[in-house]
Amino acid sequence: RVRLLQRAKMASSMDQLVADIRRHSSEGEFKTLATQLQNCADQIAHMDVAVLDTVIECLDCKQHSLGVMASLAGKLSRSDIHYDWNTLLRQLDNFINNFSVDQIRASPLAFCNLIHRFTELLCLRHKTIEGILIVQRAIERYQPSVSCLTALHADLVQLCLVGKCLKAVLPFLEQEYSELLTEVLAHAGAVVH
Repeated sequence: RVRLLQRAKMASSMDQLVADIRRHSSEGEFKTLATQLQNCADQIAHMDVAVLDTVIECLDCKQHSLGVMASLAGKLSRSDIHYDWNTLLRQLDNFINNFSVDQIRASPLAFCNLIHRFTELLCLRHKTIEGILIVQRAIERYQPSVSCLTALHADLVQLCLVGKCLKAVLPFLEQEYSELLTEVLAHAGAVVH
């Protein structure tokens, strides 16, 4: 009986989260949504993996990028990492290929932290090669111009060094950079490192 009540509460929480994500996204309130998702990051991180998968399935990456990103971050933040790795890779790949740049720019620190955590897990699992293309595409879609160095470049270098796949990072190392994109959380003054 207690489990039934917990499941009902979790379903209600998930439904409310999805509704909020859809409403704020459709109204173009990306900063508001980013703040709300940041405030409930712990709650999202403690959601069951199956619930997070359902949230990701319910949302469209192009229209609800911040919500999908928060759900993926919730999955990646788990220390137990007991989820289907192939499903996670598919979800991340789909997200990276389809996210709305405008929405991600509303929460750059969260995006960089998502990629940092993904890189960390790839290294821990000795599966760095699996993430190189995903991180390359994340950089290409995220950076405002090819001459802009981002925090994500360090993740790509790490994956290529650990995976001994230096060829993949060479085009990024040979590029001349004239600007540095510092992902700053304006109200806290925190910089991604």
